[in-house]
Amino acid sequence: MNSRTERYRGTARDRDGHLLYREEHEVDYRDERVQRARSRYLSPEGGLLAELDSDFPSGVSLPKYRFSNRVANYEEGVECCTENRLEVFHRDRRKTLEFRPSWVSGQGFHYLTREKLDAISAGESQEFKFLIPSKLEVYDFRIRSGGRDPNEPEWQRVLLEIDQWFFRLFAPKIIATYDLRTRRLMRYEGPSNLEDLQGNVPTVRIDYDYSPLPSAPNNPTPAASRRDTKQP
Repeated sequence: MNSRTERYRGTARDRDGHLLYREEHEVDYRDERVQRARSRYLSPEGGLLAELDSDFPSGVSLPKYRFSNRVANYEEGVECCTENRLEVFHRDRRKTLEFRPSWVSGQGFHYLTREKLDAISAGESQEFKFLIPSKLEVYDFRIRSGGRDPNEPEWQRVLLEIDQWFFRLFAPKIIATYDLRTRRLMRYEGPSNLEDLQGNVPTVRIDYDYSPLPSAPNNPTPAASRRDTKQP
């Protein structure tokens, strides 16, 4: 079996371009199928804001995951799956649901979109049930093409929207932009998953960077601590 780990980073800014937080992602693949994903959310000063751990035991669309928000002091996620049942939780609320193969939750949206990217780019819509832990319910959603990025011809914009037209008037708009050549997520525009203490959810633009991190120097000795071996 072929295994590999992918690491990348995200920078989240508000509508005015102010830096809100940074993301660090690490994804394990086996035979090019995602197995586990770990994400850390950091303040501009480097403090840990939240963590997300996802496992994909039976497919890409409905992971078992736990999101821990350290700022607002709560956890939410999905414990999946026993036969056709799962448990969804948010703060101190839990609910057991009978799920269907068309359900999607958490980072499953991202990996499902990658699998369907060619069809979406060709104009096909993909419909599914989206499980939202904070609501303890599933909703009808769809993903469809939002056209190519005007500045990057090989970047495909994908719209995630609730399926009922009436609710679309009030639901936040989500746009995810992918590179068709690499199938990597390059940009996200929409509501953050970092709720603050007051329950507010900011609208963000997150740009992703897949370049390798620079290597740290090999234990450099600070100039002030070096000893001069020459004798006077």
